[in-house]
Amino acid sequence: MSTEAVIAMIDAVLVALGLLVVLVLAILLVSYRAKRRRQRQIAQLAARLSARDLEARRLFDGTRHVRQVAAAATGLREQIARVVKEAEALRKWLPDNERRLLDRLRPLASKDGFKRRCEQANRRYAAREAGKKQAARLAARLATLDQEVSAFFDGNQYVRHWAANGLRERIAAAVEQARAVQELLPERESEFLNRLRPLSSKDGFKRRCEQANRRFEAAETRKKQATRLAPELAALDCEASALIQGERYVRHPGAPQALRERIAVAVEQGKSVRKWLPENKRPLLNRLAKISSTKNFERHREKANAKYVQITAASMQKTLGSKDTILTDEQAEAIATDEDVTLVLAGAGTGKTAVVTGKVAHLVRDRGVRPGRVLVLAFNSDAAEQIRKRLPSSMAADASTFHSFGNRVLGRDKPVSELASDGPSRQRFIQRQLEALLLDSSLARPMHDFITSHLYPYRSPFDFDTEEEYDSYVRGVELRALSGDLVKSFEELIVANFLTLNSVRFYYERDYPYTQSLYRPDFYVPLPDGGGVYLEHLALDRDDSAPWPGYAEGVRWKRRIHRGNGTILIETYSWEHGEGTLLQRLRQILEIHGITFQPLPPSQVIKKLRDEYVISRLAYVLDAFLRHVRSSKLTADELRQRAADSAEPTRAGVFLEVFEELRQRYERQLAGEGKIDFHDQIHGATERILDGRWQSPYRYVLVDEFQDISAERMKLLSALRGPDTAFFLVGDDWQSIYRFTGSDVGLVRDCGKHLGHVRERALTQTFRFGPGVSEPSTAFIRRNPAQTQRNLRPAKHLPPAGTITVIKAGSPAVGLEQALREIAKLSARDPQAPSVLVLGRYRDSRKVLQETWVPSALSGRVRFRTVHSAKGLEADCVVVLDLIDKRRGFPSRVEDDPLLDLVAPPTEPFLHAEERRVFYVALTRGKRGAWLIADAEQPSAFVNELLDEYNPTARNRVDVIDTRATEDSRPFDEYSTDDDLLSADDLPF
Repeated sequence: MSTEAVIAMIDAVLVALGLLVVLVLAILLVSYRAKRRRQRQIAQLAARLSARDLEARRLFDGTRHVRQVAAAATGLREQIARVVKEAEALRKWLPDNERRLLDRLRPLASKDGFKRRCEQANRRYAAREAGKKQAARLAARLATLDQEVSAFFDGNQYVRHWAANGLRERIAAAVEQARAVQELLPERESEFLNRLRPLSSKDGFKRRCEQANRRFEAAETRKKQATRLAPELAALDCEASALIQGERYVRHPGAPQALRERIAVAVEQGKSVRKWLPENKRPLLNRLAKISSTKNFERHREKANAKYVQITAASMQKTLGSKDTILTDEQAEAIATDEDVTLVLAGAGTGKTAVVTGKVAHLVRDRGVRPGRVLVLAFNSDAAEQIRKRLPSSMAADASTFHSFGNRVLGRDKPVSELASDGPSRQRFIQRQLEALLLDSSLARPMHDFITSHLYPYRSPFDFDTEEEYDSYVRGVELRALSGDLVKSFEELIVANFLTLNSVRFYYERDYPYTQSLYRPDFYVPLPDGGGVYLEHLALDRDDSAPWPGYAEGVRWKRRIHRGNGTILIETYSWEHGEGTLLQRLRQILEIHGITFQPLPPSQVIKKLRDEYVISRLAYVLDAFLRHVRSSKLTADELRQRAADSAEPTRAGVFLEVFEELRQRYERQLAGEGKIDFHDQIHGATERILDGRWQSPYRYVLVDEFQDISAERMKLLSALRGPDTAFFLVGDDWQSIYRFTGSDVGLVRDCGKHLGHVRERALTQTFRFGPGVSEPSTAFIRRNPAQTQRNLRPAKHLPPAGTITVIKAGSPAVGLEQALREIAKLSARDPQAPSVLVLGRYRDSRKVLQETWVPSALSGRVRFRTVHSAKGLEADCVVVLDLIDKRRGFPSRVEDDPLLDLVAPPTEPFLHAEERRVFYVALTRGKRGAWLIADAEQPSAFVNELLDEYNPTARNRVDVIDTRATEDSRPFDEYSTDDDLLSADDLPF
């Protein structure tokens, strides 16, 4: 076949295929258009079917008679016929939902089918109308039956189900009739039917009868309860009225609490029987319900007590007041208060002793309490004697100190050892025992360990952010080695003491002779054969890290200096002290260089310890520790546990080894003397009372100066607590200054935890000084939020004169002389020269007065006391010394050894909390003012605070006199010696 033929054949095939494609596309287009038309027809038809179906259902729903809408119905049938005809043609394309509509409408397309449907609807309409009439008649029956049932089963009578006069049968018939017309009943009647349906059966009716009978029986029981409760309510109302009408003081616990509980039970019972109570008893129930809760009863009790106190205080001022002493309203109200625990917070000069003696007189004279049933406890014999002198013989209550009372409870007059009554004697005993320990080779090791490595509480250089902070801390601690050198770190102190106790001669911070730079190595140790070695103790960790920036460069500079000059440098490190190898390694190195170690003979050790006051300092700490331990009755195991939990367990452990040996020697000394100490008196008395071997005869226990309470004394008071015992505690937490003897100011605030419910009273009117002293001193003491927040106001008759005056001076003597000159001017206007009390924070401050000229007008009128020993005293004028911002200033920054924290009462978080109270005591001793001798260059922080708070523009200002020291005046520093560190105050034990 030729090429042309093939090409022609291909062209013919392609043309045929093209025609075929065109034909197929045309067929598909026609089919698509037909389908779209059919879909539109079906959608329209579906809408019409749905509309006709809705009209048919509305027409034949049975709510009307179809003949009333015959014309509309005829038109509807024709519409249904047309739409059915159209739908039949498209049936196979109709969705299932529209087919169902078509099936429902098809019977209505014919006249007969439509007529039959109308007749069915009309029959339903007729039945519905008949049901409505029947439901209306039934509704009335149901309402009647429901009323009968309510009356029959109201619980007011005993019912029997067989004696119900056919009620159940009528209920059953009504329920049966209601089945056919239930849907036609109104909502209210449907509820009746639901209530009646359970009663239509015999069992249901019987159960309802039984329920009604149980209610009847319960009602009868409540009636009887109400009959019995009525007189009880009347009696309780009478008791409650008598209790809270203010005719007597109602204490918090005991009988009042029992009465409240009885009232609460009666009120709870009364709620369930209220409608059966007689009409005249229901108001009683209402009144009792108001006081049945603890809160409401307490409010009514407080209100009644306030009324009682007001009435009693008014009469008391007439019976107890005298020409010389007239009770203030506050004092009388405090005395009249008779709570389980009455805490009287009495400010300085507010008449604490008058309140104590007034309380005794009120109890004996007005309350009929026998004097022997009243115990007055004081903290020292002078206070107890003062109370006894103020009371007439007819009111001679049992007034004594805690210790003498304890001895009386013990039932024997066992003498008190001088070690207990004389603090210096006890310290001398402790010093002798410490020296004896050093002389006994078998017991000397703990003493040597403590003296060498643990004499001071250790602080690492790494605990401080800067070198300046560390140096400042060390200067404040004053690290004095046994050699007499004042060293610059705790670890240097350990090295120095180690060398001294082993007879190794050394020089501390001797000038380095081989450089022009100012360089003083820590230690220079001469060698036996001439020359010597230099020892630098470096604050470096094992990885050579330093505590502060720049320190490592200084170390490298020192090393270069020694290498360059060929001198021998020995280095020791802080990390060696931390790992406990410092002294062992130092010994090995020095021995390599020919240094021999010869332990210092005990006699020489003792001499050095005496010379540097180490023995006396340690004796002071051990003395305080011993008193706290015996006060708290801590065992050796308890102390070891506390030591293990402390910040420095190693130091505490070594100290306890020394202490336990000392405690045994102290107790052996007491036993050998056949005597006891004060702690034995308190603890023995407490145990005897708690064991029941001594029965307390006291109804009232009064305590003077309660702010000085300690844990052991609180235990004794708690042992005296009985069901009828009341405590009357008079004190001032603003003047709690004896923590070092065991006093715990926290016990004042928490006394209720130990003794019972507390009612506080405050004495705020002072008879000692005017507003010029009261306002600044009160504002000063209230800065501590833990202190009770009270005001102190002068009595009206006090003259307004009297202020706080700050004298800025270059030396204490010059300042004191200026103050005495100012005070002497007061005598020109007063025939009687004013008395002057010079107060020092430290005992050695006495020398300031000894070296000061006293004006002749004040001759014999000036005396010195420490602030602690002056508490409870007063004078016309006070002068306060030691007001310098230094370690031994006021506030004192001589910190107690942290070892005492193992046994002493907890410290307070507020800065200088107790020192603030000590200063407040000093300010408030003077009737006509206080003169504060402050260093002109470094005044005390307390003085600065007073000046900032009460500047010259204030109404009651703090005056300032600025003077300067003369050429031959000694500065503040020279009035302090190292010896004064041994005992900071006059200790009142």
